[in-house]
Amino acid sequence: MIERPVQDHAKSSLYVAKYNMKTPGGDLRLAKEYLERVAASNAEEVPTATEMLVELKVAVGIVEAKMHGDAQSQPTAASQVSTVAT
Repeated sequence: MIERPVQDHAKSSLYVAKYNMKTPGGDLRLAKEYLERVAASNAEEVPTATEMLVELKVAVGIVEAKMHGDAQSQPTAASQVSTVAT
């Protein structure tokens, strides 16, 4: 079976990723996989996928910091996003 080009399903991939990112207990690995695929493609949704990927990485970092009890030593989400964007 031939896999369809990412451009054919990029918007759907973003919706699935967003759903998993916003839903408690959502599959963040699946979201990351979909976002990385779209971000690495030449679809027009690349900027959106890249932004969402940054948001996902920041959110995962915050969750991991809370799990390890060192949330106060972690940079804020705003500072991480501005660092990545520059």
